[in-house]
Amino acid sequence: MRKLGIVSFILFSCLFCASFAATINQAELYHRHSSLQWQWAMSALEKNPMQDHARVLDVGCGDGKITAALAEILPEGYVIGLDLSPQMIAFASKTFTSPRNLLFLRGDARALPFDKQFDWVVSFCTQHWILEQEMALRSMHESLVEGGKILIVTLAPSPNNLGPQCQRLAHSEKWSQYFPNFKPTRLYLTATAYRELLQKTGFDSIVIEETPSVTTFANREAFRQWLKPLVSCSTHLAVDLQEAFLTNLVDLMLQAEPPAADGTIDIHDLKLEITAQKSPLQDI
Repeated sequence: MRKLGIVSFILFSCLFCASFAATINQAELYHRHSSLQWQWAMSALEKNPMQDHARVLDVGCGDGKITAALAEILPEGYVIGLDLSPQMIAFASKTFTSPRNLLFLRGDARALPFDKQFDWVVSFCTQHWILEQEMALRSMHESLVEGGKILIVTLAPSPNNLGPQCQRLAHSEKWSQYFPNFKPTRLYLTATAYRELLQKTGFDSIVIEETPSVTTFANREAFRQWLKPLVSCSTHLAVDLQEAFLTNLVDLMLQAEPPAADGTIDIHDLKLEITAQKSPLQDI
C-alpha cells in the first residue's frame, strides 16, 4: 500500500469518514463507561513524558478522550487519533473539536498509511482486539521516525478474559445455533510473546511491565453497562437476542468472580504496559 503524507491522508480520510456520522450509539455508551481504559492510559502517560512538540499517533483511539488529553499536553506538537470504527471516529470528531493540533481519522492498525512521521505511536486497550498483531507492530514501526517510540497498554491472558468467555458462551448448547461460524475477535499475548514480536518487527530498548489489576463495579448493572460496548461478537443478532446474550455473558463471568455480600464486583485482569524504541537505521 502506498504511504500517504499527513496532509493527503487527512483530506482523504475527512471526506471518507463524513458519511458515517449518523450511528454512534455504542460509542456514546463506551464514552460513559470507559473509566478503566482512561485510568490505565493516564498512568502510562505519566510514566512516559513526551516533549511538547512531539508528533503522536494514537492507534485504536476509541471515543477520543485520551487522544484529546494528549493534544492538550502537547501544545507544540500534533496528535492524530485513528480507529477502525466509523462510529467511534464520528463521535470523537463531534465531541472533541479542540485543540487545533488534534485530528481523528478512520484507519486500520494493520496497515497504517504513514512513513516515518511520528515520534510516538501509542495504543491503549486496543492491541488485544487485533488478531494480526505482528502486522500491526510492523505498521507502527514504519510510522515512526528513527528512534521513535511505542507505548502500548493491553491485556495479558487471564482466566476471565472477555474473548474466551464470549467464545465459550457462543459454543454453548443454547447459543451455538446463532453462531455457526464464530471466529475469535481477541488475541491475548504473554509478555514473552510480545517481546519476541517486538524484536522481530525491529524494536529494541523493550520494557514490559505485567501488573495485576482489579476493577471494582458498584453492582451487576454497572458491570453490565461497562461490558456492553465491548461485546462485538453478537452484533449480527436481533436486539433482543443481543441483550439476552449479554445477560448470559455477565452470568458466566460472574461465576468466576461472584459479587461480594454488598453487591460489588471485583474483576481481575493482567495489564501489560509496553515501551520500545525503533531500532536506528532499520526498516523491517
